[in-house]
Amino acid sequence: MTKAQLRKRWKDADFIESLSIPRGRLPNENEIQDTDLRGISKLGNAEPLCHFKFHNVKSSGVNLSHGDGALIAYKSEITNLECIDFKFDRASSFIGTTFINCDFSHSRLRLDVADCEFINCRFNDSSFAGGSNEYGFIRSKFTQCDFTSIRWKRTYFKACTMSECDMTHSQIIDGSILSLKHFKCVNFSRMIFIGEDEPRLINLQDNKSE
Repeated sequence: MTKAQLRKRWKDADFIESLSIPRGRLPNENEIQDTDLRGISKLGNAEPLCHFKFHNVKSSGVNLSHGDGALIAYKSEITNLECIDFKFDRASSFIGTTFINCDFSHSRLRLDVADCEFINCRFNDSSFAGGSNEYGFIRSKFTQCDFTSIRWKRTYFKACTMSECDMTHSQIIDGSILSLKHFKCVNFSRMIFIGEDEPRLINLQDNKSE
């Protein structure tokens, strides 16, 4: 289906009635598995899925690609989530959640992330719209993640760690890098920081600051 077709189906009453996700309350763990929600508009903000969030669940196989809205994950374990070309709005947040084999490629990120872990996740070709550095990452870990060709603006990193990630052709523009540790990352030394006076980078491989 094309992106236009995916969005159009959300205006079809029969399609909405066929959804396994409840419309009037927070979904439970059994209701948030292997679900095709591609093209959803205003997720978490408006009908039909104004109550959607990952809250204390183990979830696998949810597809939100080509959609937009507020995506919230709280103390959950999420596997194989697809958010390709998803546009996060400023109400989005990830707290205390582990993401495994998830795909955020080509997405537009604008959210706060705290105490999360990302394992084998894709962020390639994504952008970050951080306003006045009010959105970013705190105490979070990235392991074997793909950051190739990212272009992230006005985000911050505080007490974060990247291990064995691919940073090829990545850019962070006007960011605030207060503490970012890295270990065996591909092309980390070629990562471009624009407008950042003194990014605080710590190379764990040889245990030195850069």
